[in-house]
This record gives sequence, C-alpha cells and structure tokens, in this order.
Amino acid sequence: MVDEVIVGAGLGLGNAPRVKVLSFRGGALVETGIDFTAFAAGGRGASDMRYGAGARVAAGDGDGDGLAEIAVAAGSGLDTPCRVALYRVDTSGGPGAWRVGVPFVDFTAHFGWSGYYRHGATVGHCDADGDGRGDVVVGAGPALLQRPMVAVHSGEGEFSGIAFQAYPDPEQESPWWRGPGI
Repeated sequence: MVDEVIVGAGLGLGNAPRVKVLSFRGGALVETGIDFTAFAAGGRGASDMRYGAGARVAAGDGDGDGLAEIAVAAGSGLDTPCRVALYRVDTSGGPGAWRVGVPFVDFTAHFGWSGYYRHGATVGHCDADGDGRGDVVVGAGPALLQRPMVAVHSGEGEFSGIAFQAYPDPEQESPWWRGPGI
C-alpha cells in the first residue's frame, strides 16, 4: 500500500512547478520535508517564466534500485517545452526531513519525428519493455493545433522508439483544422 501522496501545483497564471510530498501517519497527512520547485536552480528559486503553469507528477522506479523516484513534467504553458525531470528521494533523515536533490535525469520528450512540441506535458510510469525498470510515459501538452502524442522514454530519458497518437484525427486525410478536401 502507498503511504505517500505527491502533488504538483495546478495550472494557474504564474504557478511555479512546485512539488510537494505528504505522508499518511496515524490517520493524518504530515509533511515529509519534500517541497521544491522543479526546473529551478537549487530547487526552490524562481524558475524560467516558461515554467509558470504548474507541474504534473508521477512516481515510479526508473533507475531499477527498487525505490520510487519522482517524475515531474512541466505544466501546460503557452511556450513550455515537453520537459521532464526525475528526482531521487532521500528518506534517510526520517519523517519530516526527506529531501530531493538535483534531477538525475532531465530531458525534453521526443515523439518519434522532428518537430517541437510545447505547451507542457503529462507524465506517468510503467514498465513498457518488461526489463523490471520503470519507463517514463510522456503525453504532449494540450494545444489547439498539436496532436495528442504519447511517447515512452527509458528511466535515463532515452526515447524508446514507442510513440503514438492517443486519439486519431477524426478524418486522417482531412483534419478539421485544414477543412474538407484541402
């Protein structure tokens, strides 16, 4: 059973990509000590303005050590790259004194062809290739003219070659934004 909750700041004008981890102890949520701003120097300072639309978070074992890491994707801003960072959690300080360091992996998602996807990303973990290590699943952020792409990266941030469109265009030859027959 999972006893921790990882939360990322939601979408909002100027919301930093802040991440916090809480733990259930004695029937209550308590501070673990993890409260940081992703994509910022030192983890707590002001981040690049492109990352002012919150954060999407997931947990999984991307490096195969048997412990969950925190995956953070940049929230859906206007010119936010599909960027993901993975952080190791240090629980050696005990409850209330947990820490994360700098990301051990930091990458911009690749969706199988050249092209710049922006507007942030969503993130999850799964073992897509069956090697016992978590792979990072990244979804392209929402945008009117951007396809809903999903891609799988290794726990080291390397593109696995697995990418697909989550929801196909209603009419493959004629997407709605180009008009019929154009």
